[in-house]
Amino acid sequence: MAPRADSQQRDSVASARQALREVNVALGASAALVAIMVAAVLVADREAVAAIGALGLAASLALGAVVARRTRRISLARNTMLAEERESRERLDRTLAATRRFLETESPVDLRRQICAIAREVFDCSAASLWSVEGEEVALLERVPWGPPYTASVRRPIRELPGLRDALDAGRPLFVADLREGALGATQATAEVVGGGSLLDVPIAVGGVTRLMLGLLWDEVRPEPGGAQRVAYQRYADQAGLALEQARNRTAQAEIASLNRTLSAMVQTDPLFRADGTEAEVAEAVCAKAVEVFEASGAALWTEHDDGIVLVRRVPHAAIFGRRMRIAFAEHPSFRADLESGQARFIADVEHDDPVLWERFARSSGSRSQLRLPLASAGEARALIVLSWDHPVEPPSREVSAIASRFADQAAVALAEAARRSAQREVGELHARFERGLLPTIALDAPGAEVATFYRPGDERLSLGGDFYDCLQLPDGGIALLVGDVAGHGVAAAALGAGLRSAWRALVLGGWELEQLHAGLQAVCVRERHDPHIFVTALSAVVAADRTSMRHVSAGHPPPMILGGAAAGFDTNGPPIGVVAHAEWPVVEVALPPVVSILLHTDGLVEGRAAPDTPDRLGVAPIQRELDRIAPGAVGEDELRRLVALATAANGRGLPDDVALLALNLRAG
Repeated sequence: MAPRADSQQRDSVASARQALREVNVALGASAALVAIMVAAVLVADREAVAAIGALGLAASLALGAVVARRTRRISLARNTMLAEERESRERLDRTLAATRRFLETESPVDLRRQICAIAREVFDCSAASLWSVEGEEVALLERVPWGPPYTASVRRPIRELPGLRDALDAGRPLFVADLREGALGATQATAEVVGGGSLLDVPIAVGGVTRLMLGLLWDEVRPEPGGAQRVAYQRYADQAGLALEQARNRTAQAEIASLNRTLSAMVQTDPLFRADGTEAEVAEAVCAKAVEVFEASGAALWTEHDDGIVLVRRVPHAAIFGRRMRIAFAEHPSFRADLESGQARFIADVEHDDPVLWERFARSSGSRSQLRLPLASAGEARALIVLSWDHPVEPPSREVSAIASRFADQAAVALAEAARRSAQREVGELHARFERGLLPTIALDAPGAEVATFYRPGDERLSLGGDFYDCLQLPDGGIALLVGDVAGHGVAAAALGAGLRSAWRALVLGGWELEQLHAGLQAVCVRERHDPHIFVTALSAVVAADRTSMRHVSAGHPPPMILGGAAAGFDTNGPPIGVVAHAEWPVVEVALPPVVSILLHTDGLVEGRAAPDTPDRLGVAPIQRELDRIAPGAVGEDELRRLVALATAANGRGLPDDVALLALNLRAG
């Protein structure tokens, strides 16, 4: 509508000028006629005067008609000019009024969209777009409406639109009557796809430099805009540039404040990541800190797994993401590309740049803009932090990008340390379960008989040393006891001790006599030991079914301690197992009182120092005195702990050897 009005204005001006020329000609003819009449009167020719009068009258009438007609045409042309001028002013006023809406928008991203939307509304075009001028290319920033084939990564060479380079340099609009015929390359191909007609590109100066370009596209081919229209377009572009410059200044100020907050929050990040914690706890801390540091709406930690990424943690929780949710690379290859590149990537608008991701996840989780931070470990990125904002935000500045990279590095180290600690705990727990599995399960179903045990390895890294013990109830009601000590420490000693204990149990349950047990253990020891110099001390005992006596054999092992009765004959001993081939071990029998506690122990209990500053050994006497303070038949685990604590305190620090204790409490009836 506006171009046709401009053309009508030019036609009206030409018509008015022609009418003025015709009036001037008529006035000249009238003046000539008056001169002839005057001459006729002077010669007094009446007939001539009469003829001339008639002729003058006719000419005057004709002249009046011409003047009236031409006057009407001039008036009409003048009114048309005034109407068109009024319409141009109103159009310019509408344009300026529309630009006031720019002040209502704070975000630069939203402002760019608002500029395109208002331009489309004011200039009645089918589409409006905003482009960034970058050297010899223009990059698409915004388009209304947005749809295929346009994405956030669209770039076009300036040379594909002849005359655009000169127009941008001169800061003047470029009109292309038919884009499908006046463009080249990808620009022309895109015009064919979208069915473009006429195009007007208007440069936008920001800070006095042409940095942007507003593109107005119409579906139909239109005449070139006139001067009044060009003024409106340029004024709109000027106001848009001013609004964008103000938004940029506000953004810069906000970025400075945000950068200060980010740096302050970042300083507090190191202690948090260095703190001990499980992988889940560290992942939670990383995501929560990321939200705080970068003022994001959410943060999610993903790890690579089975040709995709699996969610580890998200803060805050989003209902769309279930526990251990997986996103396949085949469906969203951009995540694989981010991990492989190892570089941070910012997505200004997920809805535009990745519509599939937007519809499936991002819309529900409120992830409009994203910053993806790969976490590299050992030179390879296997995890990804995705920061998200529920509204479009500007790309991070160089300073913020540097802080984000530092944050990602710290997060990667913290998570790797958490994984290492978790692996160590898992190995430790597995080892402990294995070691505990090597200890016997003692279950006596005999009235008046109870067993208490205590074990402390000399190597604090292990739960089981080379000492071993066991207790079995025999089919006839008797009770078999075992305590032993493998020379040496560590895993090999623990394994041999566990093997000997298992062999002893098999021999006892197999019906071997007490006299034969140590010969059987020596055969196992010689076969299983890793060093021919390894030997074992051991003591095997059997309490009679009537509990009135106990028989035992000792292979170089300390004798039992008796609470409630005498220990006569307990010093009888044989050689350690694995030292003398075909050795024999004498059997000793002692009487037992009705109520008694029998304590079997390894030499780790009595071989420590009597005091930290003396070379003297603790010996049996202090342990026996402490034991005598306990009522017979009542030696439990707490009492065994006190005995070990006494030996430890006397030694001045941890005991130098493994300690194994087994107490059998017998009460009459």
